[in-house]
Amino acid sequence: MRKLRRTAVLLTLIFTFSIFYPRYKTKSFGISTIIGMVIGLVVTATAITSLIFLANKEETDDDNLIEQPDEQTDNSKKTDENSDKNALNNRQKPTEIVFILDESGSMGHLKDSTISNFNEVLESQKNLDTKFPAYFTTVVFSNSMKKICDHREIHEVENMTSENYKPSGCTALMDTLGKTINEMSEIDKDNDKNVIFIIITDGYENASREFKREDIKKMIEAKREMGWNFIFFGANIDSNKEAESLGIDKKYASNFKATVVGMSECMRECNEIMCSMRR
Repeated sequence: MRKLRRTAVLLTLIFTFSIFYPRYKTKSFGISTIIGMVIGLVVTATAITSLIFLANKEETDDDNLIEQPDEQTDNSKKTDENSDKNALNNRQKPTEIVFILDESGSMGHLKDSTISNFNEVLESQKNLDTKFPAYFTTVVFSNSMKKICDHREIHEVENMTSENYKPSGCTALMDTLGKTINEMSEIDKDNDKNVIFIIITDGYENASREFKREDIKKMIEAKREMGWNFIFFGANIDSNKEAESLGIDKKYASNFKATVVGMSECMRECNEIMCSMRR
């Protein structure tokens, strides 16, 4: 409305000018004045008609926005609500913990910190007081993936060492996620497990060949509908944006600093999340 008032004042000035300018110039109310009045009336009528049309269009557009909510946002909310509901139900099932850890060359300076903190998390999970058993799978990845342990009862899982964690190479995260999700799907084919994926990386994907990001997003969203949990930790990247691009709820994504202290805090947060999802 404020814009309309300003426009009306402007049009009035134009109209007045168009009338009196010819008079000022010719010192008479002759043909020039009549022509000026006609031009002013035409300009004013055209402008007012356009304003009325745009105002009506704007009101119509506003109504449409109110009546037609964003379907994508609604679907996302439903997915999150279903995931949270399934997560609560899953606590009454055996747990499958899948730990996916970056082993690319950029993790070299964090090697010792990663190993020691991972082993502390493992020990804490072994000692967690819960009546349901837990199984542990540890996957490390660089150009390709390898399993340090594969679906073992948690109390039988051995500590990580410098012999089985040797950072080098690039970051094939998509291939690692795709293969691991497919393998875990065989273990949880009856959907009778509380599946928890922990993903830790210090950089963006740059080496996958078999799986695309869109493929992984569809896979993760489908598994979240079944109640699987995905937690994402990233350093040197926008973890919230990266997690969402993979179909992971950004409330389960977090940044950490690529330092010894940062890795320690990351692992501690991992442990807290897993404890809350198992109790």
